[in-house]
Amino acid sequence: MLYLLEIGNPKAKQTVLVLHGGFGAEHSYLIDAVLPLSRQTRFLLFDHRGSLRSPAPDSLISYQGFLNDIEGIKKKYGLNHLSFLAHFNGCTVALDYLYHFPQHVQRMALTGCPLSFIDRNYFTGLDSAITLYKTESERMQQAIQHKIEIPRVKYHLNADQPPSNKQRTLLRKIEYAAYNTFYSRRVEHMPNAFFNPEVFANLQRNEPESALDQRAARLSATLVKNTKPLLLINGQYDFVDPQGHAWNAASRQVPGLTLVLVPNAGHNIWQDQRAAFKKSLNKSLK
Repeated sequence: MLYLLEIGNPKAKQTVLVLHGGFGAEHSYLIDAVLPLSRQTRFLLFDHRGSLRSPAPDSLISYQGFLNDIEGIKKKYGLNHLSFLAHFNGCTVALDYLYHFPQHVQRMALTGCPLSFIDRNYFTGLDSAITLYKTESERMQQAIQHKIEIPRVKYHLNADQPPSNKQRTLLRKIEYAAYNTFYSRRVEHMPNAFFNPEVFANLQRNEPESALDQRAARLSATLVKNTKPLLLINGQYDFVDPQGHAWNAASRQVPGLTLVLVPNAGHNIWQDQRAAFKKSLNKSLK
């Protein structure tokens, strides 16, 4: 059983399937990302199998299972085609679906897309970009630790003392804001997406290593052979590729891909730059 939330205009010409990150997160943190466009678009958000509201046996957590679930939703709604909005590792699920079912895909918007599946057998000339990426990532980690330390001191969250439940929750909010947003405003009110690390652990257990390598190659092949409209929206200060050096180099080798690097935004762009994210997403869905 999958938990699915429908938001927006049920009579809209376009249905967008929203794929959350993780693996092991859940859909609710993406609601604010799609609400501004809900008058003209129907969005379907769901928790992937094994995530918070879609419990499944550990043995059934697989990449093929994720694809089967998308097909099940498409058939449930009687849809011939789907558009996608995917975040972080949800992007890899979307691209995997594009590989297997290109005839069912209209367009895709990817945001916070990881670099982990980029295979150099398909992408060339990335060495200098990867070097810049590593340098910026080190700076990013230092900045994140700084953003964590300031509120830790403000709220007296001393590491040498066992935290109360309330303090533990606040610390999680602080860390979530530091990693996922640029501004980290009002961290005490920051929504903290649920995350179950066992989902990723089950994927690692259930999928042989050779299958993981094959999947990475498959996703890279999907990009370089792409024929669909693709939009990649990344934040300037997204930890997946701070300053966008690596994706900028890789995107030039992907047909039909438009890269938008949103200034002063982190991993969850819509929390930092709501108007800019809405504008880019709206343009990609037309």
